[in-house]
Amino acid sequence: MCVGGKIIQEPGKRGIRARLNASPNVRGGEAGPAPSIEDVAKRAGVSIATVSYVLNGRGRVSTATRERVSQIIREIGYVPSARGRSLALGQAQTVGLVASEFMTTSDGFMSLLGSLASALAEKGYHLLLLSGAGDDALRSLRAVASSGRVDGAIIMALDGEGEVGDLSTRIPIVAIGSGGGCPSVEIDHSVAAEIAVGHLLDLGHQRLGLITFPSQAAPVWRAAAERLVAASVGTLASVEGERGYRGGFECAMTLLAGAGRPTGLAVMDDAMAEGALAAAANLGIGVPEQLSIVGFGDTHHGSQALPPVTTIAPHWGALGAAAGEMMLAALAGETPERQVVRPALVVRGSTAPAGSFATPETAIEEPVIKSGPAFAIWSERLEIEPASGRHGVYVGDTRMLSLYRARLDGKPLLPLAVTSETPESVVARYLSKTAAATLSIVRQIRIIPGGMEDSWEWRWWGPPSEVVLDLAIAADFQDIFAIRGMPPAGQGAFSIENGEASMTMRYGGRDGIERRVTIVADREPEQSAEFGWSWRLPAEPGRLAVTASWINPVLPSEVSPQPSWAEVELANPEWSAVLSRSRADLQMLGTLYAEGPVPMAGLPWFGTLFGRDAIVTALETLAVAPDLGVGVARALARLQGSEVRPQTEEAPGKIIHELRLGEMARVGAVPFARYYGSVDATPLFVTLVAALWKRTADRELLAELLPAVERAVAWLRSQRNSFGLFDFLPSHGEGLLVQSWKDSSDSMVFADGSHGVPPLAVAEVQGYAFQAFSALSGLLDSIGRGAEAKEAAAEAAAVRSAFHDAFWMPSRGYYALAVDGRGRQLDALSSDPGQCLWTGVIPEEFRGATVRTLLSPSLFSGWGVRTLASEELAYDPYSYHRGSVWPHDSALICAGLRAVGALEGATRLAGGLLDAGSRFPSRRLPELFSGEERAAGGPFRYPGACAPQAWAAGAAWLTATTLIGLEVDAVGRRIRLSPLPGAGPVRISRLPVGGSLVSIECSEGEATHSGLPEDWGFELAPP
Repeated sequence: MCVGGKIIQEPGKRGIRARLNASPNVRGGEAGPAPSIEDVAKRAGVSIATVSYVLNGRGRVSTATRERVSQIIREIGYVPSARGRSLALGQAQTVGLVASEFMTTSDGFMSLLGSLASALAEKGYHLLLLSGAGDDALRSLRAVASSGRVDGAIIMALDGEGEVGDLSTRIPIVAIGSGGGCPSVEIDHSVAAEIAVGHLLDLGHQRLGLITFPSQAAPVWRAAAERLVAASVGTLASVEGERGYRGGFECAMTLLAGAGRPTGLAVMDDAMAEGALAAAANLGIGVPEQLSIVGFGDTHHGSQALPPVTTIAPHWGALGAAAGEMMLAALAGETPERQVVRPALVVRGSTAPAGSFATPETAIEEPVIKSGPAFAIWSERLEIEPASGRHGVYVGDTRMLSLYRARLDGKPLLPLAVTSETPESVVARYLSKTAAATLSIVRQIRIIPGGMEDSWEWRWWGPPSEVVLDLAIAADFQDIFAIRGMPPAGQGAFSIENGEASMTMRYGGRDGIERRVTIVADREPEQSAEFGWSWRLPAEPGRLAVTASWINPVLPSEVSPQPSWAEVELANPEWSAVLSRSRADLQMLGTLYAEGPVPMAGLPWFGTLFGRDAIVTALETLAVAPDLGVGVARALARLQGSEVRPQTEEAPGKIIHELRLGEMARVGAVPFARYYGSVDATPLFVTLVAALWKRTADRELLAELLPAVERAVAWLRSQRNSFGLFDFLPSHGEGLLVQSWKDSSDSMVFADGSHGVPPLAVAEVQGYAFQAFSALSGLLDSIGRGAEAKEAAAEAAAVRSAFHDAFWMPSRGYYALAVDGRGRQLDALSSDPGQCLWTGVIPEEFRGATVRTLLSPSLFSGWGVRTLASEELAYDPYSYHRGSVWPHDSALICAGLRAVGALEGATRLAGGLLDAGSRFPSRRLPELFSGEERAAGGPFRYPGACAPQAWAAGAAWLTATTLIGLEVDAVGRRIRLSPLPGAGPVRISRLPVGGSLVSIECSEGEATHSGLPEDWGFELAPP
């Protein structure tokens, strides 16, 4: 006999065996004897027959008696015997359940089973589970239905597994999923697709792929995906294949192996999603670093995959309960209506915010040398090791040497010391000892125009012995984006020619450019191989020179002219050393672009022109090196946008964001050949030109640049949204999702940790726009264009008003990070409002609250200002933009603190940042570092940070000039110095002013100066 609420496995059938007793007869945590019908009759004072009449709805029983018997049944928890009830009613009191093996492996199947059994048990029905292949299970169901062993059947035939046939004419049928015209409870596949695709879009993925299998739900998934992607700026590629692991693998290979591969996949089946994981691994594509995958079904295997699959889970409990209710209605003679259950997102490890490209780790201790457009990253042993993922010699976004490794008697050479005597050279000293003698080697590697020299000099101390020097050399001509994780769609042709003491490696690229490297040795090697040579070093002192020369026609090889640069000595010698290193780094990074000297943004990954970085660097160093700003402004004016190109985000008047010259950019595999996807470079350009005018009073330069400024302002005026704010919305799916300076796709967060998506108006961008209009007003006024100056001032005031109204958060006493397209504040506390102090956009009455938050322990680490406050859910001190410290960001905030009169805070921040620089190797401020508090030690490096990096090097100079209060006003013909308390004595020399080089010394409130141009004044003022 079956117990009420029990799930019974049909003997001889494959599948699960489960037992569920829904009887409530449990007291005090222990099961007691089940109440009987006799117990009910005795307590109610009626006969057993009367109780049976009440239970079965038969016989003549008064209303009062029926209610009394029912109350007793509820009180003692009596469950009638299923067999007795079935005999009384002429029914089996059993419902058959057809479930395929695929369904029984889903993680939520037991939840479905439990809720279904509970629903049926309320009316005394049991489940007979028939699992296995659909047709076999249906045959078994027909047999038990014909024998009267089931009163109805529930068919778990999602996506049309099997046909109900004539069963529905014999017994009631309810389907979970599509059921051949029978009443059904179904998953809302349109919503499932919307959730899957929407999750990927919310994470910033714009190139999406959809994988389906032949089914009734597939067109629904495609329609929903196409609708969502059409409403965004993304692209969608859809393929269909066989359901299961192999089908998913094959479909994913089709999508991922070609050009423009998606960064996010929505897959209509978890097993297919597992196959997609395998395809990504086969292609060397990291999940979720480079590819996010969302499945469907919430299966056990998907949850155990590596990484576990993010999935759309059917609401299993709701499906089971609804199916049970529908079956009970059908058994009661009713016609149940179709029901639809909304699925839910289960986020696991296979999805993450989109990243444009992977960033291999760097090591700040490794030597970097550069001259002209060529730079080299070496290991600490002075080797180029392919396994590092970063070492190499790079020219024009191409790695020209990928292997350069020396061995002495087959052993690595371990340098006693490695020194970088000039930006373009590095020197190493080696010793090799035998039992009776010592071999001393001095080696210098130097970048020269169009090539590199590797010079070896040696001598023996004591009786010499025979040693062999091996040198392995190779060139892979890899594009910088391929090194950073973007697989190229194809390869060009590689060849190598070997001579007796020379080799030439050539690469004919898909862009029609031949790049080549020739290696020549001035000693004939004893042995030659395809990629290297061996020499037996003579006993007498000797010399070996190996010269590499390269040709990459995409970029001129000339060295950028060095700008005039002031020297500043501070009271703290460590801080002075940070300034010296920063000046050397910026001189090293200088490169000719568009006929103007511009610093590369940072090595190795940003070894090219970036508009925003170059402008900020120029503004940071304007007081001490105005020539650098002149080169930046001229180059950017020549590269200014002239037409509308959605693929590269170009528009008339817009300032370029990034310039790339490698093969992948030139063939369009990445959109960055000339890429304009930056919302802030254009207003910053206006500010730079206005600042250059004030710093130089060069009318010829202003006349040259003013047309570019006017075009930039015209673009800026066209960008206000309905809230009066300046936002960004990418126009092409392969560009940057976030187009402000925090341009990683996971940087824009709400306080609850969720991600904001474009269109986004970011706080400091509103400040840049305010600053641009304010600076333009001052410039126009100084050249006699008063009416236009007033118009620009009015526009600045409008920006300030719109900014405060949209961004101020009264509950937090601070400004929001950003505002999205619906006007919602991204309410996480961030560093961005600190830059708003620098731009002047914050109304005076709200500056104090802003300063207090910036200098609170949650934002100020003791080394610098964190990009995201430590109290926020998304905070990660080792993330790129969610809690790390960026020197340029902190330097701008430091200048802003001083500008609003927060002098103590400016002094604290300046000291922390310069202290941080003095603690890094070579006293070099890196691109960013950890946001951990100063008490934890450190500062700790960020593994992927560029060093040297232009605006980090410039940050040291802006911090120093903020600390000493150096201002040069060429329009007003005045130099002003106002050191903050704690700055100590200051010595400035070779300060370029009006064609002269000025020297200033300041100590204890006294100052002397020399070299001041005629008609210029000098002021030593209190801060």
